[in-house]
Amino acid sequence: MNARHLALSGEWMTPTKYVEAARTTLGFIYRDPCGSELSNERVRASHLHTKDDDGLSEDNRNWGSTLLVNPPGSCSEPELEEDGESLLLDMRGKPVLSFPGCGDFVSQGKRRTVCSCQLVKRYWRNLVRCWQQGWVEGFVWVGFSLEQLQSLQGTALLAPTDFALCFPAKRIAYDRAGVASKAPPHGSFFAYGGSRPEVFARMFGQFGAVKR
Repeated sequence: MNARHLALSGEWMTPTKYVEAARTTLGFIYRDPCGSELSNERVRASHLHTKDDDGLSEDNRNWGSTLLVNPPGSCSEPELEEDGESLLLDMRGKPVLSFPGCGDFVSQGKRRTVCSCQLVKRYWRNLVRCWQQGWVEGFVWVGFSLEQLQSLQGTALLAPTDFALCFPAKRIAYDRAGVASKAPPHGSFFAYGGSRPEVFARMFGQFGAVKR
C-alpha cells in the first residue's frame, strides 16, 4: 500500500483561509452539499447537507445558487481481523487487502457502501448536471488530490480542466475536528465556475498558480 496515497478518513475539512477565499469569490456560500455541522461553523452555508442528509439523494440533488463542494477525499484503510484477514469485501464478495479502487463497493458486516473515490465522481457528475441546467451561479470545488484531474476525465460532459483552476504551491493541511494533518499526502487544486473569474484569480492567486 502506498502511504502517499493514504488518508484514514474522507472527512477532512477545508482550512478557513481557503473557505474565506471561496466566500469572497462567490459572494456568499448558499449550499454545501457534502459538509458536516462542525465544518459549517466555518463554511456558514445557508443550506447544508451531511452524510445523514444526503446531498445526492433524489430530494436534495438539485443544487442551486453558489456552492462550496469538498467531497469525501479518500477511501478508508481496510480493517483486519487478528489473523490478518480483511473485514472488507469487494463487490464480488472477495476480501479487500488493499484500498478498494475507484468505483468499488465495500461492505463491512451487513453494511455496504460506495467507496469515497466513487463518491467524488458522483458529486462531480451532479455538479456538472446542475451547472448545465443553469441552476448554479458559481461554485468552488475543492480537489483533495491532483489525481482527481485524471480520474474525473470522462466522468461527466465537463471535467475540472474545463473550468478555472488554482494549483496551491504548498500541500494543504486539511483538518478534522480542528486538528490539522501533520503530513498532507496530496497536492490539491481548486476549480471555479462562475461569472467572476477575475475575483477567483485574485483570491486564489495568493495560494498558487491560477489557470483561467
